[in-house]
Formats: sequence, C-alpha cells, structure tokens
Amino acid sequence: MTGPPLPEDEKIRATGALLSWSHKGAQPLMDVAFAHRTKFIANALGPAPDYMVEHAHANDVVVAGLVGKKQHAERQRNAGVDIIVAQGYEAGGHTGEISTMVLIPEVV
Repeated sequence: MTGPPLPEDEKIRATGALLSWSHKGAQPLMDVAFAHRTKFIANALGPAPDYMVEHAHANDVVVAGLVGKKQHAERQRNAGVDIIVAQGYEAGGHTGEISTMVLIPEVV
C-alpha cells in the first residue's frame, strides 16, 4: 500500500540531495532539528560535522556519534561528540563485520 502521490514541488526535494548524505545536504536537515527544542542529536555517517557539534553545544544539545570500528570512535571523539555509541554487526551489518561483544572493548 502506498500513500497519495507527492505534489510536483515536493518530488524534487524527496528524490534530490536532501535524502542523500553530504555535509551540504545535512545542514538544512540540522536546521530543522535545531528549530525545535532538541536536547539530543546523533550522527551516524562519518564524524559529526563541525556545524552540528558547534551549534549543538552552543544550545546545550548533547551530540552522539555512532561507530562500528575503533577508528570511527577516534574520529567522532576528535569531532567533539559527547557520547559514542558502539554498534556492531548485529545492527544490520551496515556498520562492518565486528560484533558488539568485540567492538565495545576496542572502543572503550
């Protein structure tokens, strides 16, 4: 079952850059999040962008970074995130081939 068709002006946004990952495409999405009373924001694709961390911290918002390898945790830490979330292969396999049981001690 599908919903009603998108209006023509929405089709471009729905199929364009806003749904693909880039720092340029992420900024408008973060602007929406920060326009609300956000208390926590998480980044899952690479190190958290400087804009996200700076804006979040300036507004008392906690920043998390999801990682699948020790190196990812180091990059997130260097980006200034407050919380590192280690998620292993069991999270759908999209984080790599390391299980959570092995990953957590490596990240810690």
